[in-house]
Amino acid sequence: MHHNEDSYYIMPNADLEGANLSGAGPLSRGPNLSGARLPGANLKGSNLSYTSLKGVNLQGADLRNAQLRNVELDHANLYFANLSGANLFGSGTNFANLSFANLSFANLGSASLGYTNLSYSDLDGANLEGSNLSYSDLKGASLSGANLTRTAWKNTVLQGVALKNADLRGADLRNADLTGSYLFEVNLSGANLSGAVLVDTSFVDVNLNGANLSGANLNHDLLPGAVQADSSTICPNGIHWGTAGNNCRIY
Repeated sequence: MHHNEDSYYIMPNADLEGANLSGAGPLSRGPNLSGARLPGANLKGSNLSYTSLKGVNLQGADLRNAQLRNVELDHANLYFANLSGANLFGSGTNFANLSFANLSFANLGSASLGYTNLSYSDLDGANLEGSNLSYSDLKGASLSGANLTRTAWKNTVLQGVALKNADLRGADLRNADLTGSYLFEVNLSGANLSGAVLVDTSFVDVNLNGANLSGANLNHDLLPGAVQADSSTICPNGIHWGTAGNNCRIY
């Protein structure tokens, strides 16, 4: 690692296990840290924006409030990392491991999070507006209070997730698996849930106005009171809500 008065430069494949770089930065714009080993490193408040971190090992690292705008994190290991309050706007984490990571109140707007392992991660209060999480695994994740407007979740695993006071307006949840998930005061107006798996999914005060549930796998009724729907809501059987008394009943 090289350091001058203005910036840090870390060589590719560098081994900085347990290093303390809190508040460091900015790193010289666009450096390549691919394959570097930084498990357990203290990078709290550091500026790593526009950096290539492909395949980097940041397992258990402290990245709270770090600046990570437009960072390449493909195939990176961020297992159990703390990214609370971090700014990852426009970054990419394709095929990365973020399981058990703390991403609460992080900014993940317009990020490319496809094929990412986010199982059991904490995304409470995070901003994911406009992000793509298709084909990712978020089993057991917590997304309470998260901004999920215009997000893409095509074929995403969302089994057992906690969605409380989350905003999913206009989200693309085609073929997503929400088995056993808990939805409380969630806004799904205009969302596309066609082909989604909603087996044993709990709906409490969920807004489905204009949502498309055609072909969804649902093993219970969507009763008025548990959900809010209108004539533009499409039920799993393809019939609009309220048509001939239809309220998305499964029998």
